[in-house]
Amino acid sequence: MPEESDPPRKFYELKEAEFEAVNQRSDHQQSIDVREHYGSAAALSGIPVPKPAPKENDVHGLLRDNVARANEAGLNALAEKSRRPSKRKRDYWFLMISGNALLALLFVTATAQGNAFMMAFSVAGIGLISAGLTWVMWFIMDDY
Repeated sequence: MPEESDPPRKFYELKEAEFEAVNQRSDHQQSIDVREHYGSAAALSGIPVPKPAPKENDVHGLLRDNVARANEAGLNALAEKSRRPSKRKRDYWFLMISGNALLALLFVTATAQGNAFMMAFSVAGIGLISAGLTWVMWFIMDDY
């Protein structure tokens, strides 16, 4: 049975694009401004369109004078807060000594029993607690 030949290759092309100009205005303007879209959407949705800022009047001048007088008298100056001593160093040393003391006690007990695995684990634990606590207390946490 002879082999069937492949069908002839098809070539596809995009047709010419047809665009419809939808933003042409009847009053001879070339384009619609974004503010017009915002105003139309606000009118349809019930959102009020923002009003322009009021013009400068006497009240603004009086308020500016009041602020200037208060600044001169020092009423708007903030007092610097005194720095509270940190408890971080105290907590660090408490946790470092107590955590390492527990693992040192485990090391002494393992040494007395001759258990090499427990000695290795306790030394590794001392290293992990020391490194981890130092990293967290001094590099991760803020002053408290």
